[in-house]
Amino acid sequence: MVRSAQDNRVLQLLLTGIVGDLFRDAKQAGPIMQWFLGRRWTERLCGLPETGMGYHIVDVVLRNGERVRNVLIFNAEELEWPAQKRPIRPDDILEITDSGRESAP
Repeated sequence: MVRSAQDNRVLQLLLTGIVGDLFRDAKQAGPIMQWFLGRRWTERLCGLPETGMGYHIVDVVLRNGERVRNVLIFNAEELEWPAQKRPIRPDDILEITDSGRESAP
């Protein structure tokens, strides 16, 4: 599925009402980078419960040991990376774990 930046912004604003502070903080933080994770990580995410319909909020552990909390992933494949973080590639990811947030009912 291909979405425009405006579609993504509308979806992000919609999710703001659902998830609250996480997206309010992200909106204030500025732009994001988006890319597709690849098969390995998509399969891993399919084994985790969704945070809400069509998205996960996860922690990403990088090979350098850095843990980035509360990263948004759409449809188990499209990662939204905070632009204020250093750019990464899928190969930089060591692990993706559930952020510990409760799934939406």
